[in-house]
Amino acid sequence: MSTPRIHVETIPIEARSFQGEAAGLVTRVAANIIDVAVVVLGLVTVYLGVAGVMFLRQGARFTFPIVTYRAAVVAGFVALVMYFTVSWAAAPLSLDVVVTGRHSSGPGSTYRGRS
Repeated sequence: MSTPRIHVETIPIEARSFQGEAAGLVTRVAANIIDVAVVVLGLVTVYLGVAGVMFLRQGARFTFPIVTYRAAVVAGFVALVMYFTVSWAAAPLSLDVVVTGRHSSGPGSTYRGRS
């Protein structure tokens, strides 16, 4: 016995006519801020995880690890590339596309814009 599927429209009626349009400046800036925030949150989580392991190993002698500016920039770049690679390969949607409601036209996407 199969469960009936229920379709829920998540796009408001007023916004449906704009679907398929190119994203504007505000939407693109918001999407980029979301992407950077996700990557920074991931880097902070990794940093705190490494610091936690160091704390457990060193005990009273523990000091937080010092990260140079260059190391932070390189780690941020690598993390951003990994984030985009994984999110576009898996969905092909990154979190910003989901939150801002814009469609992807990247590789593997079935969306091809307005006809």
